[in-house]
Amino acid sequence: MGDSKPIPELVAESDAFQRCPDCGRYLARTGNHRCDTDKPSQNPPNRAERDRRARADTRGDDTPVGVFGRSGANTYAYHDLTNGQPRCGCHRNADADELDVVTLGRAKERGLSPCGNCRRLR
Repeated sequence: MGDSKPIPELVAESDAFQRCPDCGRYLARTGNHRCDTDKPSQNPPNRAERDRRARADTRGDDTPVGVFGRSGANTYAYHDLTNGQPRCGCHRNADADELDVVTLGRAKERGLSPCGNCRRLR
C-alpha cells in the first residue's frame, strides 16, 4: 500500500461517488441521501435558508414547477412535477386541486424554495 492515495482522495476522484451540494458529504451514486439539515421534523426553513436553496437551483427559469395555495401546508416550497403531480408525492396528503403550475422563475420571485423531498429525488 506504500504509494496508495488516501481514501478521501480516491472517493473524490471516483465516478462511483458524488458530493452532496448542500452538506458536502460523499455518497454512493444511488440518489438516496438526506442531509442532516433536511430532517422532515425540522421546522420550515427560515428566509435565509430558503433563499440559499432557491439560488442553488440552477435549472432554467422557464422550468415548470408546482406550488400549493397559501392556505395549504408547505407553502414555502415549489415542487418538481412528474406527469403534472409533485414528484415527492405530497399531493396525496394535500388537495391536489390547489396545485398551480408556474415557472421556476415565478416561484423564486414569490420567495419559494425547492421542496427538500423533490430535491433529493431529482
